[in-house]
Amino acid sequence: MADNDLLQSLVDSSYTLVHIKTDDAERILDIFQRFNHETGCAVYNWHNDTGLHRVGFEHILIPRTKSDLDLANYIRTARHFGIYFLSDFQKTLDNEAIQNQILEISQKKDGVRRLLAIIGKNIVIPEQLKGITCTIKHGHKPVQQPQTNIHTFAAAAGY
Repeated sequence: MADNDLLQSLVDSSYTLVHIKTDDAERILDIFQRFNHETGCAVYNWHNDTGLHRVGFEHILIPRTKSDLDLANYIRTARHFGIYFLSDFQKTLDNEAIQNQILEISQKKDGVRRLLAIIGKNIVIPEQLKGITCTIKHGHKPVQQPQTNIHTFAAAAGY
């Protein structure tokens, strides 16, 4: 399956949270950026030291999104589709208030698709978020897994 097809299937899925296990976050961001350009789907990137910006418009930061709680609130109240690429997110993910906000995001019925992509090899997904999380392994060979929510990023495109 091509990278764009996999990303489109994630967008079309019921998952709110995607954990991409990788050592190469920049490569994954490149894949998301290409998806953004080819499909027009809004992809955002967040770092805990700078805040949120739309991919391709790195020089324009979205106000009031630097803190993790402000970010979660922004995503929860967003009125438009968005894929949110979240780096260095483990400490934030350990915060129970953030976990509750992510659960709220997953339960919204307003017709706006919000997909949070957490990138990192050693991210530990909290128990209460596992049911809304899909795990993708990038740079690994496919492994038989009993869970249906573990996928391997396609290597066909040289990734």
